[in-house]
Amino acid sequence: MTKVDVHCCDGSGWYKKDVPFGHSDWGKLFRCECGKAGDPEARMATLEHALRSYSNCRFENWSTERVVTPTTWGGVQYDENAQQRALRIATRRAKEYANNPEGMLFIFGSFGAGKTHLAASIGFACAERNMRVQYYNITQLVSRLRQAVGDFDVESVLPPLLAAEVLILDDIGAEDMTPFIQSQVYRLIDERMDMATVITSNLDLNALTDRLGGRTQSRLQMAQMIWLPVSDYRKQVRHHV
Repeated sequence: MTKVDVHCCDGSGWYKKDVPFGHSDWGKLFRCECGKAGDPEARMATLEHALRSYSNCRFENWSTERVVTPTTWGGVQYDENAQQRALRIATRRAKEYANNPEGMLFIFGSFGAGKTHLAASIGFACAERNMRVQYYNITQLVSRLRQAVGDFDVESVLPPLLAAEVLILDDIGAEDMTPFIQSQVYRLIDERMDMATVITSNLDLNALTDRLGGRTQSRLQMAQMIWLPVSDYRKQVRHHV
């Protein structure tokens, strides 16, 4: 009897075969039938692992009444009242999107404003409804693409992200990109325009043009927007510790 190798994914629904370079299956992604991809607990655990230090971020522990201090964004100063108003609007829009995740959502604003917390909260709300959620920090994605170029394995990187029901792409614009990497990010965003995709950035759309190129920036202009011109929450926490 021929021995059948049993493969198991980490809950993403995809796996690669452990075969040597030159094999016809080397570098290819295969759908996993282990059942973990349909297991809500496995999906939540996978998302928590991907989010690392943000794994406890939920709407339940997100506060619109947190302490803020005057801050400047785009050359304009925002006082406490303006920031509290921005927090309330952002919370409402994020919860609305989590309840009906369709199309692209672009969350941008100051360092430490809570963009990743909101994005993670959306992701966990969707995962709790047994949706397939993938999270990538842009630095991780760029590093993965660069490694894949060296391994002649580029075509294995994007399919799981393109197949996710909800994709979170965090901190876009934080990493310098070669024209090739820009083209891969453009493909990812272009093909997911009508799919649930949450993107965060410390930069506004105009500033992103130099980082991502005009084509990607033009796609992001069509996204729903959440703006957070809010002071750095982490500084407030450190100040009061």
